[in-house]
Amino acid sequence: MGHYCKICGRIRADEKFSGKGHRNHVCKDCSKKPAAERDKLTAMNRMYMLYQYSNLSKNNRKMLQKYLQSDSEEIRNVTKEILDHFHKLREGSLEYGEDTENVYNEQCDDLLEAAP
Repeated sequence: MGHYCKICGRIRADEKFSGKGHRNHVCKDCSKKPAAERDKLTAMNRMYMLYQYSNLSKNNRKMLQKYLQSDSEEIRNVTKEILDHFHKLREGSLEYGEDTENVYNEQCDDLLEAAP
């Protein structure tokens, strides 16, 4: 059974991880990438994982607020896209699931309005 790389999001064979890579969940290919690119990929993966939730926790809102201030335009755009997704969930124009109540934290509206 393989291991999950938290940078690229793939499940890789055991041989694709170094000693520290096992502990940090970073494959050899991703460990060779520049730090800025690894940080960007990590941020993108963390944000895309939010789509599995019907609401945002306080910590996730703080994370998105931090990403709205990012130097990377791509990260800011993805953050706005995610906030827009949760805004649509709140409005009811998007359904999360038949048996799941569409819950939305109003603080997300503040984050979306504060977006540059």
